[in-house]
Formats: sequence, C-alpha cells, structure tokens
Amino acid sequence: MGYLFKWALMMKICILGLLVLGCVHGAPVKEDLKPQSCDDPHAVKAAHVALTKINMERNDGYIFSLHRLSNVHHSMHGENGVVYYLTMDVVETNCSVLSRKDWKHCEAPIVIFFNSEREKWFTSTL
Repeated sequence: MGYLFKWALMMKICILGLLVLGCVHGAPVKEDLKPQSCDDPHAVKAAHVALTKINMERNDGYIFSLHRLSNVHHSMHGENGVVYYLTMDVVETNCSVLSRKDWKHCEAPIVIFFNSEREKWFTSTL
C-alpha cells in the first residue's frame, strides 16, 4: 500500500508539473529574466498566492500544500510590476478542497523511511 501511495502521489506531482510547464510555456517569456533566491520573501509570497489560487479553483481531491520552491526567476513588468517564474513542488494534504481551508492550516503526510547504509529510521514531512 505504501508503494501505491507514493506512486499515486508522484503521478499527481508530475501532472501538476506538466500543467505548470504548459502554462509557463504558453506565457510570454522575456529574455531579461533574473535569477532570484528561493528564500526571497517576495518569491515565497508569490508562490503562496499562486498556490492559494490553484486550490480555490479545484473542485475535487485534496488541498495542495507547498513542499519546496525552486528555479525562481523574475522580470520587471512595466514600471512597478514584477512577474515571477518559479517551480513549486506540492503535496496533497489531509483537507478536502470542498472544505475551502487555507492550505497553511492542513497537515501534509509524514514519510518514514529506513536508510540501510546507516541503519537508521528517518521521518520527513513532505
């Protein structure tokens, strides 16, 4: 059952990645993209806003939570605007999208794995 759960989760992440790739590929990309830190507060806020919008538009399944932010770039749009291009790794939480809860208030699954080389058990929140 654990293998099936991991496989289904990876498939959902791959599908979401393809959807994001399709959206980014269709968006006009400027050549003056500037790399930015994944820890930058503005980039993190942009990811939070995007994920909240994605969750609000879904009608079935479980709410997505942000697992990791990577590949962050930005470009200026007009005088005061900024467009962010970023990759978000997400996981499903235990909250149904029908609950309309904020994703920050839902729990992500915990993964337990065994490292045979070190002979230790590890836990990780996805």
